[in-house]
Amino acid sequence: MRIFAFLTIAIPTVVAIACGGGTPTPVTPTDGVSSAVPTDSAAPSSSVAPAAPMTKWSDDAPMADQAAFMKSTILPHMSKTFQDHDAKKYADFSCKTCHGPNRENPHKFLPKLKMSGDGVKKLMAEKPEVFKWMHETVEPEMAKSMGAQPYDMTTNTGFGCKGCHAVE
Repeated sequence: MRIFAFLTIAIPTVVAIACGGGTPTPVTPTDGVSSAVPTDSAAPSSSVAPAAPMTKWSDDAPMADQAAFMKSTILPHMSKTFQDHDAKKYADFSCKTCHGPNRENPHKFLPKLKMSGDGVKKLMAEKPEVFKWMHETVEPEMAKSMGAQPYDMTTNTGFGCKGCHAVE
């Protein structure tokens, strides 16, 4: 039981640190297992209310909040999106699908895309089904799960390929 309590604290912290960025927010075990750190019952309670859960993605949010949002919102939504496309290939869809075995930033793990010059034409020619699926399904579904607007080519704004892939 203690190992489970340790893992509920250690795993989110490691994920947060591996992704880089701000200082992770401390995680409190929610499984009824007491903390290994003794508490002083005479200590005053904090008057600061816990932050509300994220309802849309924020690059400025603490890493622990980002990890919780990924787990509760993006992972279930995108698991379904990928599994609807290819249930066999994405049967084990998890954090590692986009973040790799070392849980790094997707920009470092996913294929780098060349979008300048004839790069888009080349992508479309080499993998037309993947390109179409990514553009027509993955991009808008990921934008929706993040609470963002899909990429708009006329304004060059919104969530698009660059949201997950490094782009030349």
